[in-house]
Amino acid sequence: MRPGKRNSASAAPQGGIDTDRTVTIEFTTSLAPQVNGRFAPEVTSMKVHPGAVHQINFNVTNLADGARVAQAVPSVSPGLAANYLHKIECFCFNSQDLAAGQTAALPLSFYIDPELPDD
Repeated sequence: MRPGKRNSASAAPQGGIDTDRTVTIEFTTSLAPQVNGRFAPEVTSMKVHPGAVHQINFNVTNLADGARVAQAVPSVSPGLAANYLHKIECFCFNSQDLAAGQTAALPLSFYIDPELPDD
C-alpha cells in the first residue's frame, strides 16, 4: 500500500503483537514555503511492537489572516517500509478546513505489520 492510500475500514492487525521486536518510528513534517502555519507531531519518535495499534496527534495552526484548506501528503522512508505501515485513521485521508488562527490536533492511528522484515 502506498502511504497516501486509505487502508480498508476493517484494517486490523493480523497475527497478534510481536513483543520480541521493537521498531522505532520517527515523525517529521514540512510545510511548503508559501504556507503560513505550523505543523508538527506531538512526539518526534515512538518505539512500537509490530502488530500493536498506536495513535498520535499532529498539531496544525493556521497563521494566515483568512481561512485555509490543507491536505497532508504522507511519505514513508525507506519506501519499502510503506508496505508495512498500516494507517487505520489518518488526517491525511481528508482535507482540513482551518479558520484564521485556528489550531487543531489531527489524529493518526496506525500499526506496523508483524510481517515487517528484519532488515
